Amino acid sequence: MLKYRLALCSNVFPSSTASEALDNLDGPVEKVLKDLSFNIGYGVYLSHKASQDFLQHRDLLEEYKDKLSSLNLAIFTANAFPMSDFHESRVKEKAFLPDWRSEERLFYTQSVAKCLAFLGQEEQPLSISTCPIGYSSESVCNKSVENLKIIAQEFRDLEQSKKIRIRLALESEPFSAFNSTVSLIRFLAKSLPNDLDYIGVCWDLCHSAVIGERYEEVLDVAKQHGVSIVKVQISSALKRHSPWCEHSIADLRVLENGAYFHQTWCEEAEGFVRSYRDLDEYMLDIKEPFEEWRTHCHVPICNQSYSNGWLATSWKEAVSAAREMGVVDFEVETYTLPSLKGVFRGDRGVEETLALEMEAAFSYLELDTQGA
Repeated sequence: MLKYRLALCSNVFPSSTASEALDNLDGPVEKVLKDLSFNIGYGVYLSHKASQDFLQHRDLLEEYKDKLSSLNLAIFTANAFPMSDFHESRVKEKAFLPDWRSEERLFYTQSVAKCLAFLGQEEQPLSISTCPIGYSSESVCNKSVENLKIIAQEFRDLEQSKKIRIRLALESEPFSAFNSTVSLIRFLAKSLPNDLDYIGVCWDLCHSAVIGERYEEVLDVAKQHGVSIVKVQISSALKRHSPWCEHSIADLRVLENGAYFHQTWCEEAEGFVRSYRDLDEYMLDIKEPFEEWRTHCHVPICNQSYSNGWLATSWKEAVSAAREMGVVDFEVETYTLPSLKGVFRGDRGVEETLALEMEAAFSYLELDTQGA
C-alpha cells in the first residue's frame, strides 16, 4: 500500500538566515502544531544565506535537525524557488533570479541539497522544488539545460554513494518561461530524457488553476512522457464570477500594492480569454465584463468562499487524481498568509489559519504523514 506524506511549506515564515529559521520552530511552528492532533511534515525553505549559514556552522544545522525531531516534523522536501528573502516589500520577478543559466542558481541548489540530505530521514526519498528555468523565455537555453544535467548527475552520484535519493522538481508559474505544467513536462521529456529519474515537476494547483489548466491533461501528459509529478503543492487561487462592487474593488487595491505577482486570467463570453501579467495591468480594464476571473493569489485552502463575491479555486479533484496516479508527496503552500488582509484571512492569525489548512488537507486525504 502506498504511504502518503503531507508537509507544511515553511516559506510562509520569514527566514532569511539560519537563526531566523531556528526561531520559527520555537515560535510560529509550535503554535501551529499545538492545534493539530496528527503529525505532519515540514517543507523546509532555506534562502541562499540561510543554507550557507547552516553549512558553515554545522552546530546550527545539528540544532535545527534536533529541534525538528523534537517537534516530530518529518523532513522530505525543500523549497528553493526564491533564492533571497521571500518576504521583502517587493518580490515579484526577483523570485526567479538568478535563473538556471546562472552558476549562482546551481550553487544555491547544491547548498540546499546538502542541508536537506542531512535533515532528511534515513532511506526516505527527498525533493527540492525550484523555479521553471527562469522568468523570461531567454532563460530556456543550452546553459540552463547543462546546469540541470549537472544537478541530476550529482543526485545520481549521491544515491549511488550514500543511498540518499533527491529529486529536483521544477514548478511552472503564469507568465514565466513555462506558463503551464503541461509545457514544462514536455520540455523536460525532450531536453532531459536521460535524467527523468532525478528531475520532474512540482505541480502547484494554484498556478494551474489561474491559467485554466485541466488536471486530467497534466496527469495524462506526465504519464505519456514519463515525467514524474514529484510533489503536489495543495493551494487555491482567488476567483470570482460576480461583477465588481465598491467593496471588492477595494479588496483588489490591497492586493495590487502587494509584494508578489498577481497574474490574472479573465474568461469572457464565447470562450475569449484575456490575461494580465499583474493587477496594475488588469485595473486598466476592470470595467470589462467577464464570466470567470482568476488571479495568482494563494488563499487558504480551508475556505471555498469569502464575502464581497470572492471564491477560492478547488484543489480536491486534482489531488485525488494525483493520488490515483501514484503521487505520494503533498505540501500545503500559502506563503501569502502574512500579507493577506481583510476578507481573505479574516480575524484569524497566521498560525491558526495554517492549522485549519493542514486539518482540511489531512481530513480530505486521510494521509499517512509518517511516510513509513
